[in-house]
Order: sequence, then structure tokens, then C-alpha cells
Amino acid sequence: MKDEAQKRKMQRDSLRKQFQENGKDSLSDHDLLEMLLSYCNPRQDTDALATQLLDFCGSFDNVCDLSVQSMNDFGLSFSTMTFLQLLPAFCSRYYTDISHQLMKETPLKGTETIGKYLFPYFIGKKEEHVLLLLLNDKDKALYCGFVSKGTLFSSDINFNGILQLAAKHRAYRVVMAHNHPSGIALPSKKDIDTTIRIQHALNIMHIKLKDHYIFGNNNFCAMSTVKTFQDIFT
Repeated sequence: MKDEAQKRKMQRDSLRKQFQENGKDSLSDHDLLEMLLSYCNPRQDTDALATQLLDFCGSFDNVCDLSVQSMNDFGLSFSTMTFLQLLPAFCSRYYTDISHQLMKETPLKGTETIGKYLFPYFIGKKEEHVLLLLLNDKDKALYCGFVSKGTLFSSDINFNGILQLAAKHRAYRVVMAHNHPSGIALPSKKDIDTTIRIQHALNIMHIKLKDHYIFGNNNFCAMSTVKTFQDIFT
């Protein structure tokens, strides 16, 4: 028993040293997950647990997105489940803060620039969330935050709330964004209908709807770049 504990300690010390000296890219997904799990399970064989989780999930990000039921099936402790669920939330907050600092004084122009700015908000989101980005006449961010959450974009969105926020911040342009938990970054018919309704409402207030982004699995679709929808944003 002592030999096994000593062996685990040596393995973990080796991984930590490798990480400190060579960075995260020097570690495989398995090694990184094993090291992370060891902080919640100091006496458990996290080498075997990391292997089981990656074999079942197929990738590191899918491990963090496991359902509570699946985590229970693996016999994970409450601390381990909470830790894994915290990882996407931590990453989202970290990259969102970086984006805010980088774009604080920089205009948000161009499809890719705006997409990269918005992407961190949707890290780890398992339900559909709708986000509102308000810009001034120089395309600098005035406000960015979620305005609704649910399963159906068209039914859960708060139109009055969006208009009130746009008026409050004296927005010149508005960018809408929401995620598809299915992973498919393509607008549905309900997404298109809702976009048109928002565009009409904003036009009355002389505010331009600049774009509507749909985020999927590590990618996004900007509706303004799709020829079929370009008339909505002109």
C-alpha cells in the first residue's frame, strides 16, 4: 500500500514539474486530467480514472461537460464533480476578462473580431443563452451581457428588455448572439423570424442591428455574412 502511494506521489510530482518547466502543451490530455483530478482525489488512482473518463468522453472538453448522472455513474465525489463543472466557468470568466481588456479601447469591427470577442461568453453553456452587445457610433462596446436563457430562442427572449437596454446605453448598433447546445452553428427558422422582429423594433428607434451570431461547437455563424440574410442587416 505504501509502495503504491509513493508511486502515485512520484508520478504526480513528475507531472507538476513537467508542467512548471515546460507548460501545458508538454502534457497530454490524459496527463493534464490526471494531474487535475489528483487535487480532488489525493489517495485515489487518478491515472486509471483519467483513462476511463477520456475513453468514455472522447475528449478533454467532453469530460467537463459530463452530466451529473454520468459523473455519479463513474463514482466521482461531490468535490470532483464540482471541480470539473468549475473548469468551463473559470475558463469562460478568464477569457471574457481578457477580451474586455483587449477591446476596451479598440473598435469591434469585422466578423472575426466580434466573433472572438463573444465566444468566451458561451464556454460551458449547456442551455441556450441569448447575449446582447451594444456598440456606439465608433463600434466600441457600451454593454455586453446575457438577456435571456432557456431552450427556445424565440419564446424566451425579452424584446422589451433589449429595447430598454439599447435606449439606456444610447446604442448606435446592436449585435445579437446565442448558442445552440446541439453544436450546430446554423440559424433555425425561429432564429431568423426572431432576428427580423428585433431588426424591425430597433429600426423604429433608429438603431441598427449589425449582426446576429449563432455559436456551436467551437465555431460560429454570423448571419450578416450569409447572402440569404444580408438584407436584414442593411
